[in-house]
Amino acid sequence: MSAIKVIGIGSPFGNDSLGWQVIDRLKQQNIQGTRWPEQIDLIEADRPGINLIQLLQDAEVVILVDAIHDEPRQGQVIRLDKTQLLNSQHNLSSHSLDVASALALAEKLQLLPKTIVVLGLGIDPGRAEPLNTTAIHKLTAVIVSELETYISQPSPS
Repeated sequence: MSAIKVIGIGSPFGNDSLGWQVIDRLKQQNIQGTRWPEQIDLIEADRPGINLIQLLQDAEVVILVDAIHDEPRQGQVIRLDKTQLLNSQHNLSSHSLDVASALALAEKLQLLPKTIVVLGLGIDPGRAEPLNTTAIHKLTAVIVSELETYISQPSPS
């Protein structure tokens, strides 16, 4: 069991590889090793659909990393908390069961972790431009900062 899971959602193709690229960067930073003593799972999920619910299990905190269809905020870091996710108008996935739908189902089944957020970059699904390396670096830094916040909080007794 991991107290914290960071799940990169996507595939190896185009902008959909964002989640995987961020997970690779976090692994390179060795956040699972000596940087922090707590257990953090870094997971690459290839278009998980309904299987996302299983990936959420046994975690107190989950950070989902995904490309977010949001043309006006293309290239910007976007953060959605649990309430925003469950009421989301964003297309968080191009997969058969999108992220928001899987999370809504997990909520109804009372399987959502205590804390869950999506951190991603806005993309324009109509454009096939490659992801901006600077934006990916900024997103990774935001995720590390978010992880530091969770780790510095005292554990509930």
